Amino acid sequence: MPNTATSAGIALEDLFDVHTSIQFGAQYIQGALTTNKGDMVKALSVYNFGGAAVTEGKYDTYYANTILTRMDEMQNMFISNGYSNKFLSEIECTK
Repeated sequence: MPNTATSAGIALEDLFDVHTSIQFGAQYIQGALTTNKGDMVKALSVYNFGGAAVTEGKYDTYYANTILTRMDEMQNMFISNGYSNKFLSEIECTK
């Protein structure tokens, strides 16, 4: 990710700033979602392996599937603790 960030104009030392790091990571995944037509597994695989690896088919989906499983677990926890579907729909990512 450091090379990716610096190629996007973000200084390496700025990646240690939580806000900058999260903002850049979110924008990177959003770009990967757009490139991959909303395919969350491919977008998360781009984040983990890099765009070239995904384009060339040189990746696996373990990381992406783990993240999506954790998202489902968190959503189920919110529901079981009384949070409404309206609240969840405001924070949900497209899978």
